[in-house]
Amino acid sequence: MISWIVASHHYPTLRDNLGATIRGVGDDEVVVVEDVPSIAKAYNEGQARATQPIRVYVHHDVQIRDARRLRAGLVEHCTPAMGWVGVIGSTDRALPWWDAAAKCGSVVDARLGLLDFGPGGACAYLDGLLLATVHEWTWDESYPGWHWYDHDICEQARSDGLPNWCLTDGHRLVLHNTTGSAVTDQLPNWHEGKTRFVEKWGVDLGARRELRDAG
Repeated sequence: MISWIVASHHYPTLRDNLGATIRGVGDDEVVVVEDVPSIAKAYNEGQARATQPIRVYVHHDVQIRDARRLRAGLVEHCTPAMGWVGVIGSTDRALPWWDAAAKCGSVVDARLGLLDFGPGGACAYLDGLLLATVHEWTWDESYPGWHWYDHDICEQARSDGLPNWCLTDGHRLVLHNTTGSAVTDQLPNWHEGKTRFVEKWGVDLGARRELRDAG
């Protein structure tokens, strides 16, 4: 029913996190793509290898806390009428999503502790720690490294007229056991990724579309 697609460049991290906690997902398949230069490239390769209708793109440092509830939420919300499903994000198009005035969902983050912005629901952007869908989009490999691909893929769905959805109680479903810096200036290719996003979509895209829809 579900293909879990994961990019990994460090086997111990995969083994001790997703690998150790994905038990209980039944006959779902796990597709691991190793040692690639960018997450977009990894996800395109993983998507091509996946055989199940629901694809869950998940970081290798994610631990699943409640496989049954997570799987049930994904099966319920990953439908042809929905774009992407995740556990934390924003209801408006702030760049990056965590700078939004209105955020939604929750997760336990190893660096920052519990991030709880309330219930889920319809949203604009989702964090890339876990993204699920039944659709097949092309991950834009012009994004270098490991950032901004999530904003881009959520914008792809919205440009196709599909809403994105944030699950409620994500902090009870997964732990993001990341050790990466929380300071964007210390993240490789962060600024290059944002520049690419703005060039592709335009910083005022959301405002223009909201005005059009209101009119």
